[in-house]
Amino acid sequence: MSKNMVIRKDNFIITASYKLTLNEQRIVLTAIAKIPFDQKIPRKITITAQEFLKCFPDINEKNVHREMKEAVENLWNRSIKIEDPNQKEEFRWISSKITYKKGEGRVDFSFSNEVIPYLQNLKDRFTKYKIEEVSNLRSIYSIRLYEMILQFRSTNIFIISIDNFRERLGILNKYSDYLNLRRRVIEPAIAELNEKSLFNITFKGVRAGRAIKSLEFFFSKK
Repeated sequence: MSKNMVIRKDNFIITASYKLTLNEQRIVLTAIAKIPFDQKIPRKITITAQEFLKCFPDINEKNVHREMKEAVENLWNRSIKIEDPNQKEEFRWISSKITYKKGEGRVDFSFSNEVIPYLQNLKDRFTKYKIEEVSNLRSIYSIRLYEMILQFRSTNIFIISIDNFRERLGILNKYSDYLNLRRRVIEPAIAELNEKSLFNITFKGVRAGRAIKSLEFFFSKK
């Protein structure tokens, strides 16, 4: 497995509402990167400790087996909410069967049947990037924001309402105050992306009346 492998996601996943821990997010990204382009998703996806470390070298090698096992076990309980033009659905990321091979340092699992159409045989309306572009990001918010801006590479401007932004990140019950959202989520994510990603990013809050109601992100390739 190479850090040059490509992640492809239907844009409905980019705009979906979900929240994963860093390692859960990394497991999902590694699994997606292993999906062959223009082919069906394998019934079982295997991720070895060596592959995981190669994609995310900041992980402590001594703890990699435990972190992979915990991430996949917790991932089974995680859901994703996708809203397309026809309906709004919520379903699990992965199916019920998870296998951790003791002593072999690998996990086996399958994406749920509901998620699969948003990951395989993508022809249009999808976002792609190399896994190395997020391999050193430490914030779950940085990864999500990076994917969101990539969807608008043709214009270099990404505009979103604050309510929609918080819903996508799965923080509707947190940071209801704009200043907290800015200090705890937006500014740290942008700082990390400006340091580690391919883009320089700035943003501003846009008022509607007296309150900040939307966000405008401006970005350019370094």
